[in-house]
Amino acid sequence: MDKRLIVLVGTAITLGLTALPSWSHAPNMGGHNNSYKQSKEESSPAIFNCTPTETTKKRGDSLISVTLPATVVFYSIEDKYKNTRNKRQTIVYWIDDHLPEPSQAWQLCNKVANSLQSYYNSGQLEDFRVASGKIDGNWVVCLTKNPPLNGDSRNGCSSRDPQLFHFLSGDESPREAFKKIVPYARGSFVTPQRNFWWLFQ
Repeated sequence: MDKRLIVLVGTAITLGLTALPSWSHAPNMGGHNNSYKQSKEESSPAIFNCTPTETTKKRGDSLISVTLPATVVFYSIEDKYKNTRNKRQTIVYWIDDHLPEPSQAWQLCNKVANSLQSYYNSGQLEDFRVASGKIDGNWVVCLTKNPPLNGDSRNGCSSRDPQLFHFLSGDESPREAFKKIVPYARGSFVTPQRNFWWLFQ
């Protein structure tokens, strides 16, 4: 056989072996659940931020549209078809009527966003709920665990709970004021609360 032909055949065999797939990187054909879990873990994390947000405010007997600073969270969810959807939810509306120092609204907004981000990054936020209560004569918004640390159904916060900020009830009941500040608060008639389970689905 011609030496050149032998060399060509040998080179082809070598290239063919080199081109074989690496099975260590091949997909697990029976591991649909594992690949789905990995996809969720690789999705964008939740980002807490402070941003201008439009909402309504009562003035006299009318509702007017206003732009307020709001502590919001941006996050992604994956549906059953593995399509990723970007979502946004408001955690706190900084309504000046309910703030001791309305001029500090943006400062407080950023402070609370940073606090919630820290709890989320450390993996603790799933255990907390946003609640309200009276501590040392002041109405506060706090993070409390489930069940409440203080065990008092009339008060959603205790002195041991991390306090986010003070608020004023104004002409409304503390419960109604809290529900305007913290949208989607649900639960007890006396102390509505908002959890974060939807961030960890």
